[in-house]
Amino acid sequence: MKDFFIHFLTPSLFFTLLFVSFVGAAEGDNQEPTEFEFEFKSTQSRGTIMGEDDTTNFFIEPRVVVGELHHSYKEIYKGEGSSDIKWEDNMPFAGLGITLGYKNFSLDVYAQQSASGKDSFFSSEVVENGVKIKDYNTDISREDYAINLSYARNLFVNWDDRIVFSVGYKAGKTSISGARRNITPLSDEEQYISLGHEEKQFETNGPTVGISYGFPIGESVIGLNLAYAWLETTYTPSENVTPDSTSGLTLGILLSSPITNNLMFNFSVDGYQYTMNAEPPDERESLVSIDTIEESVFSIKTSLSYAFDF
Repeated sequence: MKDFFIHFLTPSLFFTLLFVSFVGAAEGDNQEPTEFEFEFKSTQSRGTIMGEDDTTNFFIEPRVVVGELHHSYKEIYKGEGSSDIKWEDNMPFAGLGITLGYKNFSLDVYAQQSASGKDSFFSSEVVENGVKIKDYNTDISREDYAINLSYARNLFVNWDDRIVFSVGYKAGKTSISGARRNITPLSDEEQYISLGHEEKQFETNGPTVGISYGFPIGESVIGLNLAYAWLETTYTPSENVTPDSTSGLTLGILLSSPITNNLMFNFSVDGYQYTMNAEPPDERESLVSIDTIEESVFSIKTSLSYAFDF
């Protein structure tokens, strides 16, 4: 059911939202925009550009997000006869978020789920370190959650720009299922090895700090985002490895344009990469074990948001 929603309903939702956007634009031709809002990165920080005469104190701004992400997950092994494993694919995703704002402060909550992807690498044979390795197709998916508290203010007195400082908490989970690895030693003296079906989950969670800057171009806004995260990691099955904590940067850029006074269209590009050192369950050098886990996500997304002012 989840895959049906992502693969079939998400494209339908996307084109429906675009249709609503054009309709809203047509309806708003005779309106003078009095304020507009922009979102630097849906999982990090956002802010509101307000003129000197703006009287809005409180707003609620829900948003719907659709996009495409390139996800890469790699396990680097050590030990005699070891070989690295890498999963990667492009996957559509959908997300929902809501922002509650009061004057210069805002609280943002966001959740995102990708469709299941398949890595074509897992249908080939390779020969490495004296063994023949055959891997099979496997399913991968990604989900993310975030909550952020932000404070926004003007940086330059004569500009309608906005700098935003944020603190928050993020969590993500990569799920890998159906992985199977057959290892056939080329020497007749050794035995055939089959790892069989596997279910893996790699989870990260921890606090974040971010800074964003947005500046107007006509009625639109260009936003730049930089965030840093300290993440604790969990790897399942836990008996195979204990990942260390990690940290890393997230970079993003966003273009936001008003359709009507309260309806916004947003387009953004962002990405991150984390590298986790892993502690093996056994200290013997000859044991094949995970040495490092690398994960990166690059995403392109569009969203529609509507602000209810009070």
